[in-house]
Amino acid sequence: ERIWWNRPLDTQLRSQIYPRLAKSIFDADCISIPPVSRFLRELKLRREDSLETSLTGRGLRTVLHCAEHWEQLRSGGLPPPIFTSCHLHQDLELWNCFGELFDGAGEVVLVSCHPELPDGLHARFGLDVVGHVLLPPDQVTGPFLASNRDGRALPSVLDTIIDDLGDLPAGRLVLVGGGLLGKLIVAEARARGGVALDVGSIFDHW
Repeated sequence: ERIWWNRPLDTQLRSQIYPRLAKSIFDADCISIPPVSRFLRELKLRREDSLETSLTGRGLRTVLHCAEHWEQLRSGGLPPPIFTSCHLHQDLELWNCFGELFDGAGEVVLVSCHPELPDGLHARFGLDVVGHVLLPPDQVTGPFLASNRDGRALPSVLDTIIDDLGDLPAGRLVLVGGGLLGKLIVAEARARGGVALDVGSIFDHW
């Protein structure tokens, strides 16, 4: 919370958001997790290491536990998820695959903190952007933007942002770059009839 928003969330707000966020993650069609190389990077091979002695190691253990027990965390009646690398969005950029992905996509909806993004993606990919829900920047991206428009943090306006989606996602590709809570916005866009992808920091790159 400090990394994303520079302060811990209010206890009540946290209790409202996190169950919804967990459901959004585990009910996704495709869930990205750290690849094997990330686990090997953290392991200390000179001794028996159970990944319990560091914050990152414990985080990786948690990811592995959740991936192994996804059936207990996923809503009933859904097909098994696809698991992929958490670097997939970067790989697609390195492999120049986004152009093919967007080919024939038709109208696209964006959710990001970058005001100029629609014009940039139209120029780069020829995308027809019919809606752009603008997020307040977080502490990761905010320093690279001209300003945080009103000082608000995403958690405090999350439901307003979701309301702003309206029926824009229906039948459209929705591209989301919203940090941690972007996963919840992806789930909402899918529930409203869109094909929603979390492209994360690639928006910053573009």
